[in-house]
Amino acid sequence: MRRKSTRNTEIEASYEKLYDFLIDLNNMPRWAVFAKRIWREGDTVKAETPQGEAELWTECSQDAGKITYHWKIGDAEDFAETRLYKSNGHLVYEFTIQEPPEAPQGMFDELVSKVDEELESLKKIAEAELR
Repeated sequence: MRRKSTRNTEIEASYEKLYDFLIDLNNMPRWAVFAKRIWREGDTVKAETPQGEAELWTECSQDAGKITYHWKIGDAEDFAETRLYKSNGHLVYEFTIQEPPEAPQGMFDELVSKVDEELESLKKIAEAELR
């Protein structure tokens, strides 16, 4: 079974603005280490990632605050589940990452660390621009 880790951060921002920012894949290079560059080829969104070129898409439910990011690199597909919700007067963005299939030892811990960096970057952008 693949390991999972859920990380989160509290963010002072507008729920609607932050949700819209998160579902716009063009914003990923601003906060996500995973996507260095985004472009479109027809109806497909592509990204330059540390693992190579990827196809990206999302499944979203604004009412539930859910955003699932999907990607395909070569023949391998994977996803990360996220959720934006209100708690005690704050927004919380929760990001669940799972261990890639057949990941080398130590890779998962490195990915979790990257998610922590991404959440910190997202918090800074959101609190500066999305209130």
